Amino acid sequence: MEIKTIMENVAKNHKIEEIKLIKTHGGLFHADEVCCVAILRMLGCTAYVDRVFKLDGDEDESVLTLDILGAKFDHHMAKDMCPAYEDGTHYASFGLLCQHLGLTEVCGEEFAAFVKAVDNSDNGEGETRPYISEVVSSFNPSWNEDGSPLARKEAFEQAVDIAKTLLERVIISSVAKAEADAIATEALEKSTDAVVELEKFVPWEGIITADKGKKVVVFKGLRNDWNARLVPVEPGSFETAAHFPKEWWGAKQENLPEGITFCHASGFMLAGTTREAVLAAARMAE
Repeated sequence: MEIKTIMENVAKNHKIEEIKLIKTHGGLFHADEVCCVAILRMLGCTAYVDRVFKLDGDEDESVLTLDILGAKFDHHMAKDMCPAYEDGTHYASFGLLCQHLGLTEVCGEEFAAFVKAVDNSDNGEGETRPYISEVVSSFNPSWNEDGSPLARKEAFEQAVDIAKTLLERVIISSVAKAEADAIATEALEKSTDAVVELEKFVPWEGIITADKGKKVVVFKGLRNDWNARLVPVEPGSFETAAHFPKEWWGAKQENLPEGITFCHASGFMLAGTTREAVLAAARMAE
């Protein structure tokens, strides 16, 4: 599914167009609240952002308050009162907002992990600080720059624009991975021997490598030919579960089976002119 469609559906389901004002805390800004605003912008929200220091007034459907103590999307209460992830680390405003909007479900596991990393960083939890946290923090005016409210407001909006671009790519990548995993899983379920045939090339190692009975993956190549790649013993490994006949490795086409045009000198993949020829060669791997 395209990111545009995902965002349109979420925006419609949550009446994003009714938000007229976004409130978040003033002072130094972090990836947590900046990503919240960036996501809302991606959903089509054009509301003005008011950076304040405390919750003032009741919230309604036209006002969305983020990262301020007492707000719906906040995490500054005592830890035993703050919603927690399965590993015991806690949600921050970004995670709470994305969960409320359903984005961590529809945008795939990679996006959900990214959101959690941003939350962990803001809470001082977890093991690593995501790159977006460093990037966003760098937009805060330095000690020797203009630190006026207007300058900080402009810097905040610049950080939001950068975060929006990064989040778009994270979501695109995450959705693509989820779709690839679904295609690879379906192909794996249809396979009746050691060869898995994909309907088209997708990143498959994470799914197919887990099945130790599979030796070769066959798919249509970018040059309109057909390819066969040996399954590694684990994702990223150069060691494979099987091998093509050694005499094929780097051999000239006339010394390869009929229909096979190329076999890599390292023997990990081959290519051919027809699906049938490549499938037959794939089944000769041992």
